[in-house]
Amino acid sequence: MKTLAEIKKIPTSNGFKGFGKNALVAFQKVAAHPLNLIFAVGLPVMMYLIFGVGKEYSSIELPHANVSAQIMVNMAFYGVAVAGSSVAAGITLERANGVSRLFSLTPMSPLAFLLTRVVASLTIITLAILTTFTVGAYTDAKMEPLVWGITGVLLLASALLATLMGLAFGFLLRSDAAYAGVSGLTVISAFLGGIFIPLEQMASFVQDLAPFSPLYGGIRLVSYPIYGEGFEWGWVTNLLVWMLIFALLAWMGNKRDTGR
Repeated sequence: MKTLAEIKKIPTSNGFKGFGKNALVAFQKVAAHPLNLIFAVGLPVMMYLIFGVGKEYSSIELPHANVSAQIMVNMAFYGVAVAGSSVAAGITLERANGVSRLFSLTPMSPLAFLLTRVVASLTIITLAILTTFTVGAYTDAKMEPLVWGITGVLLLASALLATLMGLAFGFLLRSDAAYAGVSGLTVISAFLGGIFIPLEQMASFVQDLAPFSPLYGGIRLVSYPIYGEGFEWGWVTNLLVWMLIFALLAWMGNKRDTGR
């Protein structure tokens, strides 16, 4: 039996012990679900092929790309938003099974547990972006070489917003309500962000509301390299503010969940 002095000599955990293994297990769990792959990989590709390939407007030139490429980026962004938020909302299933409480008894901190789910979600999203871009490159999408890389990185960065949004709904609501809530917010935000229909073609009150929607800043930043002009810092502010809001909600929900 260890004495008190011996126990005090045992090094304390930094809260991230077992992080890599748990992140890998979380990724395998997500990837093993066929619906996750369908929505993360299949949805953006299918929507791009339907709306962006073989149309009269597909080859219209933009400053650094063509219209087909813009549609590809838009659909990839929507797919990333759907996949990231839905996969992250799956945390509610773990909450219902008591997994989050179980982890609160281990050396892993709540923040580390949260980040393992973020890493798993971002890994799936990265595969989705690469798949969509590969299909686009072999069809009608044309972009300057540097623009391909920049838009890909920006898509991945904006995916963090979707992941945080899903985690926020997942920790604060029950599973069914979380999926419904995050799906509804994603669709509404996609319309307000001009992902499906250009904002210029919408009513003026919609254009006034758009800058305050969660996906507005992300899609504007992702699309900026295609045009290369008209940058607005408000896009960055929108993205960062919503990321902070959802991160705080997720943290509060997780703290409440493990604190009972």
